[in-house]
Amino acid sequence: MLTIGSFISSMGESATHHSRVLGARNAITGWPNITWTDSTIDVMVKRMSVAVRDAPSGTIEEVRGRLYTLSEIKMDDEVTYDGVRWRVEDVQFKHILLSGLGYYDVGIITPRQLYPSPTIVPNIIDIF
Repeated sequence: MLTIGSFISSMGESATHHSRVLGARNAITGWPNITWTDSTIDVMVKRMSVAVRDAPSGTIEEVRGRLYTLSEIKMDDEVTYDGVRWRVEDVQFKHILLSGLGYYDVGIITPRQLYPSPTIVPNIIDIF
C-alpha cells in the first residue's frame, strides 16, 4: 500500500526550507530580530493561480500555490522551490493518517514586480 509519506518522498522534489527564528527584541524598535535556518525538505507543489495587479511601485504578479510536505512548516517561513522563493501564507492543518504519520497542507505565495512604475519627469516648460 502506498502511503502519502512514500508518495511525497518518491514523487516529490527537493526544496530549501527557510525556517524563521525570532530572536531578542531590538532595543530601539521593540521588534524581534529575525534569523533564518535552512534545511532541505521533500515537497510537492501545485500552482493554483496568477494575479496581475497595478500598484504605485509598478505591476505586480502574485503566484499562489499549495505545498505538501512531511516536514513541519509554519506561517511566515519561506521555501525556495524551482528557483523561486515562496512565502508560507497559511498552514491549513497537519493531516494525520492511520499510522500517525501526517503531512502539511500549506498555502504559498510569491509576489514579484514585473514592471516598475514609469518615472514622471515634469516638462521644464510647465514649471515656468
